[in-house]
Amino acid sequence: MGKYWVDVIFVLSFGKPSTCKANWQIAKMAVESAKGILPVVVDSCVKIEGDYVFNVGSVDEEVHEATTTLIKEFLCLCRKNGWKNILVITADPYSKRVVRDIRKLGKNIPINARALRTDKYYWFYPDSNQIWTSEEYLWKIREWILMNLMTFRFYMWFTKKFA
Repeated sequence: MGKYWVDVIFVLSFGKPSTCKANWQIAKMAVESAKGILPVVVDSCVKIEGDYVFNVGSVDEEVHEATTTLIKEFLCLCRKNGWKNILVITADPYSKRVVRDIRKLGKNIPINARALRTDKYYWFYPDSNQIWTSEEYLWKIREWILMNLMTFRFYMWFTKKFA
């Protein structure tokens, strides 16, 4: 899994519901990476079962929670369990912001980030309950705004208010 020892795998969905093809691919990669021995922390739209699986956020797939909320819950689990080396598995278009947010919110935690790489067809799903993951152009506009126009402090406030 690269040059770092991995303590935990953090898995975030890309779109809702769990039946989005990207989420199937993300779940498959997480299970293969965990090999039944590493703890896996998932949100509600990545369906993985096992003794080593922890959930963050609401279990209701219809509830949208901000990335920062999920990351804060995840980082609490990291501190509680002494996990320091993190492997992030999520959709490639989402991974840059996820890793940035973990680094900003979880200072002094080494990050080993890896993104799922599949055909773009899997990322954007017309039946997604989240409009920004239904079409690539909508995602690009949203990400550009979140990553380039907002300071991190404003981004934190914005996601708390409008997630």
